[in-house]
Amino acid sequence: MDKAKLKFILLITFFTMFVILFTFTGLKEYVNPFALRDIVMRFGLLAPLIYILLYAVGTMLALPGSILTIAGGLAFGAFLGAICTIIGATLGATGSFFLARRFGRDFVERYERSQSQLVRRIDNGISTSGLQTILALRLIPVVPFNVLNYVSGLTKIHTFDYVLGTFIGIIPGTFAYSFFGANLLDLLSWRGLLALLLLAALSFLPKILRKKNKLLRG
Repeated sequence: MDKAKLKFILLITFFTMFVILFTFTGLKEYVNPFALRDIVMRFGLLAPLIYILLYAVGTMLALPGSILTIAGGLAFGAFLGAICTIIGATLGATGSFFLARRFGRDFVERYERSQSQLVRRIDNGISTSGLQTILALRLIPVVPFNVLNYVSGLTKIHTFDYVLGTFIGIIPGTFAYSFFGANLLDLLSWRGLLALLLLAALSFLPKILRKKNKLLRG
């Protein structure tokens, strides 16, 4: 077995083992906003730093980002929670990117050279318009956040474009979910209702941007 294929298999095996461990142990009981908030707040003044590290690791392990973000808002409030989330998510997304590139990129390059012109065209397209592509995919989450992290690492997109597009693109959604988390215990207040309204608006954002794009093309 060649080295490129072996590294790719190791990457797949790593995630398969984590999914099995997560599914058949008690770990999934801790993946809810209240449990995560309680864990983080035990660290006192270090809580924001612990949350950032937890978010980064959770992102690399493909844990649900929305739950982690809500936990941040619940623990630190809307603004600080959002700032910590943006830092943690960007670090985690970058870590996922490098992990995929280290263990999967060689395999993809070999495959596209020998098998697929379509993969080669997609790869070349992403490399020439990487920032715009990542920014659009972060703002319009057609591809799930954690999936995009690893898929991007398999392409030849420039690292700077990927990191900057991720950092900017996650800001709107992060603030919406963090604000929701900050008001989770009081959803019937005006702030709670505003949080629900923001999440609803966020869910319609992809449709609005798609329609705007069609109008511009037309």
